[in-house]
Amino acid sequence: QVAVNSDGSVALSWTEPPDPGAEAFIIKRSGASGGPYSIIATNALTGYRDTDVVNGQFYYYVVAAYNRVGVSADSLQVVGHPQNAPQNVVATSGTNQVSLAWSAMTGAASYNVKRSSTPGGPYTNIASSVGATAYLDAGLPAGQAFYYVVSGNLTAGGEGADSDEAVGVTAPNSPVNFVAELFAATSGRLNWATADLVTPTNVVEQSTDGTTFATIGVIPGSARPFIVGNLALSSTNYF
Repeated sequence: QVAVNSDGSVALSWTEPPDPGAEAFIIKRSGASGGPYSIIATNALTGYRDTDVVNGQFYYYVVAAYNRVGVSADSLQVVGHPQNAPQNVVATSGTNQVSLAWSAMTGAASYNVKRSSTPGGPYTNIASSVGATAYLDAGLPAGQAFYYVVSGNLTAGGEGADSDEAVGVTAPNSPVNFVAELFAATSGRLNWATADLVTPTNVVEQSTDGTTFATIGVIPGSARPFIVGNLALSSTNYF
């Protein structure tokens, strides 16, 4: 069983016992280590978020499995300690960078910025003891999504809970291996590749003089090839 502390909640998760007899689970909580415990929920899943908590207080949890035959013994105890977390974290995307900003948190002397390449973490601390309510994460690869949380270092000591997650996506790479070829008498076929880990939106432009281009399509990166129709016979076109 694992307890993850957040602002105003404690998230519990556990592994179902190896015997397949469990039909659901009983979540129990106490304000004192070792109990006595009170039932706060029954849950058919292997996770529960306790939102009936007060930041700064300690909570002690055990979980038991049950089925129509009976109830198992309690699991080992885990401790929850919800804490304040920075609010209104916003990630603004840019070229090879993501700019983060958040609201000041009461009781925080400084902040820690954490990043992950997958939603929900795990997060790596990329900046500690940040004195401002903003941070610029620069030097990032293009065309990728990054997931951020921020925590506060408390003036009373210790670290607060992680904020809600914010996501930033860096500007995409330029398309590569771009090919334009005749597809039919008055049609062309365009194809290209991308090095982005996220699916970009591609803007296709056409010109008859190679200088002035007009948009002829806005399509997701996976929509390839792109067919251009109604081209004039014996004309030269640039894409």
